[in-house]
Amino acid sequence: MLSQLDEKRIPIRLGLLRPNGYPLVISLWYYTDNEKIYCATKKDALIVKYISNNSRCSFELAADNPPYRGIRGYGICQINPESGKEVLDKLMNKYLSEKQTKLKQYLTTHNDREVALEITPYSVSSYDYTKRMSTD
Repeated sequence: MLSQLDEKRIPIRLGLLRPNGYPLVISLWYYTDNEKIYCATKKDALIVKYISNNSRCSFELAADNPPYRGIRGYGICQINPESGKEVLDKLMNKYLSEKQTKLKQYLTTHNDREVALEITPYSVSSYDYTKRMSTD
């Protein structure tokens, strides 16, 4: 189910718990491989601390425009410092293609600061409100 959404260039919405118990939703670039979801972030980002404290997460992959459809689920998010550069390269290829942009140049120059996030989904469900939102 995850792999069919991999060709879309939309961000994943990742839900995490802060140490104070309140949730946080963050949008990140993602790709899937072997039924796992991969993202990258700076190793000193607050979300790395949040994941270190509590690895449970939720996620949603959906476009913002109607008709609303997508997938959502929950699982465990692990931090992998060794794969940060590799994951970032794959994400840049997906979202920025082969274009040489200022953002791609910046990310490449600072890729030693990246860590990979590996999400293992425990539950995934899909939704499609196309019929419900039809104007016919």
